[in-house]
Amino acid sequence: MEDINLNIDIDYSSDPFYTEIWFLIVIAVLLLFLLVLLIRGGKRNRIKQKMDDGAKESAISTEDIRESKGPSISEEETDIFRESIKDKAGQAGEED
Repeated sequence: MEDINLNIDIDYSSDPFYTEIWFLIVIAVLLLFLLVLLIRGGKRNRIKQKMDDGAKESAISTEDIRESKGPSISEEETDIFRESIKDKAGQAGEED
């Protein structure tokens, strides 16, 4: 039988694997993926927090409005206000 010559020659003089271009590309893709996840996750939290803060502010302002009775205006003051608006509207119509 013929002898089979298997050449199992490993070259240990080459650079380590972490200096190979394929390894650097894999690491770059993983870091980019993590960066995208961090940015999107932070954005979602900010939007959710703004929505929660807005809901709290509107709830507080609604309670304040319900609790406050506001200034009381007499009917006489209301009539004076209406007349002043009519006078201003009439003056604006005369100027045109």
